Amino acid sequence: MIDLSKKKLTALDKLIISFSRILERANINYVIVSGYVPIVFGRSRITEDIDVLVESISKKKFKVFWNFLKKSKFYCLNTSNLKRSL
Repeated sequence: MIDLSKKKLTALDKLIISFSRILERANINYVIVSGYVPIVFGRSRITEDIDVLVESISKKKFKVFWNFLKKSKFYCLNTSNLKRSL
């Protein structure tokens, strides 16, 4: 078994930790899947993508999440306008 407590955090690790904290603050259930899972256990991959699945959420909860994103270093790639995304 791999002891992740001694793993040196990479930029990718720090990115998903920051993003997952925003999801948790917005009270959104999520799971990290696909490419990042082998990376966190030390395997190398051609792409370093992070796939995150989130639960279906209400517009109200999405607005809370959006506002947390606005206050962070993250942004929405599809639109910068909340009303257009609803």
